[in-house]
Amino acid sequence: MNKLLVAVFESELAADAGLHALRALHAEGDITLYATGVIAKDADGLIRVMESDGQGALGTGLGLAVGSLIGLLGGPAGVVVGAVTGAAAGAVRDFWAVGVGLDFIEEAQRNLKPGKVALVAEIEEEWVVPVDSALESRGGVVLRRTRSSVAEAQFDHDIAAIKGEIKALEAGAARAGAAVRETLRPDHHHQAASMTRSAARPIGSRH
Repeated sequence: MNKLLVAVFESELAADAGLHALRALHAEGDITLYATGVIAKDADGLIRVMESDGQGALGTGLGLAVGSLIGLLGGPAGVVVGAVTGAAAGAVRDFWAVGVGLDFIEEAQRNLKPGKVALVAEIEEEWVVPVDSALESRGGVVLRRTRSSVAEAQFDHDIAAIKGEIKALEAGAARAGAAVRETLRPDHHHQAASMTRSAARPIGSRH
């Protein structure tokens, strides 16, 4: 099952050991490791992406889902709700690229406190014991979420967005129709005709 994983450690050294443990599990066939990233939160709450000691186990390096998740961990996850433009729109794109629920992102943010380091990875695993054992033994707090688990929520979101667009189009069409009907009213034509006759009357004419 394709999953996104965040393991929070107390130090860079521990996170690096966790990264090597994941690569060892991949080499042994216990998991498939698609992409990884290591980030640290400083005392001011800013996220710093650590230097990588090489590409991911499958040569993919920092994958789209992992990169997007790191971007979301660096800012308020709530920005993805109702955002439409600018940087917020970028956050929306990151949110859907990640493919996990907002609650997972918020939980990861709560655990990644200033001074801590997180290992972020996209993996395929059949059961959780190998990864949990390897990372928890190195002091990691392990969070994971299956990416497909939000497919239904994304579908519902898209349907709601489409319905909103349809309503907006219907409202616009109704306003345009009302304007057209107004121009076709008999009194409107009578008034327009009177104005036309007045404009055509010779100067100085009393009739």
